[in-house]
Amino acid sequence: MNIHAEQVTLAERVQQESTRIRRVQDALLDELERFGLQIHGEGIRQPFASVRLQEDPFDHSVALMGQWRNPLGMNQGSIQILENGQVFAEFDVLVVHPQRPAWFIEAVTAWGNDKGIKAELRLIPVPGA
Repeated sequence: MNIHAEQVTLAERVQQESTRIRRVQDALLDELERFGLQIHGEGIRQPFASVRLQEDPFDHSVALMGQWRNPLGMNQGSIQILENGQVFAEFDVLVVHPQRPAWFIEAVTAWGNDKGIKAELRLIPVPGA
């Protein structure tokens, strides 16, 4: 799909990508659920606080960029969907890992394409642990 050539509006692109958005949301939530952390993903199904189309200066492809915010209005996550169907998303979790207390869960991430989407927790070591 060549979005650039079609001059698709933002609303049209969001509608076109609704299935991909849902698949990414599912992957993020499934990964959180594997660790009993689904409560930390409550905002993933919420509408994006902001969306925009962003043109790549090199190949002029247009990516759909969405952003989640928490109830205080602070950035909590983002999704990027490229014209070729590749996706990347991250959503802040910010809790100690329930099974590995020496690790802190910074975020849950998802990436992939129409063939499949993978997700994982992004971990950082707890200082002094």
